[in-house]
Amino acid sequence: MKVFVDTNVWIAAYAGSKLCAELALFCQQRHQVVVSVDVMDEFQRVVVKKLKLPETRARLWRSQIEEQALVQAHP
Repeated sequence: MKVFVDTNVWIAAYAGSKLCAELALFCQQRHQVVVSVDVMDEFQRVVVKKLKLPETRARLWRSQIEEQALVQAHP
């Protein structure tokens, strides 16, 4: 089954929400996670702006998600 994980779940998971981290991991372990390029762009933009992360860390987090997910222009 394909599962679309939205931006807010990814941000919360990486920001420290145990529930969201467990949800993302569950989806990755049992399903094909699908994300859009738009979601990944938003994720990167928000973690830099709101979480005050350096751009290099945001790109690392983004690449970690993209390694485990099917990235599509429009899922």
